[in-house]
Amino acid sequence: MTDQTNARRERWFTSAELPVIASKPYHPTRVMAVVLARTKRRRPVHPVALADDEVIRTWTPGFPHRCAMELAVKQRVRAVSLVDPSADADSAGLALAFSSHLTRLRAPLDLGTAAVTNTHLRPAAAGYLRLPHFAVLVTAGVPRDVVVWELMPELHVPVWCGLPAARIPEFSPRDVAALLTAKRLARDGTLADSGPAGIKVCALLEDRYFSVRLVVQHASLFHDLITEITDASPSVPPQPKGRL
Repeated sequence: MTDQTNARRERWFTSAELPVIASKPYHPTRVMAVVLARTKRRRPVHPVALADDEVIRTWTPGFPHRCAMELAVKQRVRAVSLVDPSADADSAGLALAFSSHLTRLRAPLDLGTAAVTNTHLRPAAAGYLRLPHFAVLVTAGVPRDVVVWELMPELHVPVWCGLPAARIPEFSPRDVAALLTAKRLARDGTLADSGPAGIKVCALLEDRYFSVRLVVQHASLFHDLITEITDASPSVPPQPKGRL
């Protein structure tokens, strides 16, 4: 796929270019694992060209977390997502595309394939954390902020986030909704109006883009920002919970 990049090097994904993931036959209670595997063809493949890879779909057994981790370490697999079959097609495609993006980004760190889901995760399996990623999806030229969730091994957290797994906060649905609002306000140029924390976050965003790494590395500041935003917008809707 071709993804857009803003001035601060954040990846922006376009709706028209997301991989299409069919969820038929529909299963109302089981999560679908989607794997992006390199083809066996030897011809060169563009590093972001999803269309040149094989997309494999399979219903998970009873343990989607375990299924995702087992798939992530297989040869030729470069993206893994867990898809709620009742979710919209764009969010399913975005989860797979974001997994591919993270896997490429982390290649120098040898962290393997990222497992990403398009639905709110229940507590992750032992030894793993759930991390929200605040992606930008462009539809008809209009950017919007969408959350996808990653299952990250706790051993990888210090390498990627720069701090121990024990210091990563739990993200409640209300936290995620407030952070999505904050990212939109930052892009619109109005985040500083939310209060002192908003002003400080704007200063951070002069050199970095809005990411979960930035949030966890400045957890106290973002806690204050979440409070400012939720106090100003008490009707901020919570993220819907999924089946994982």
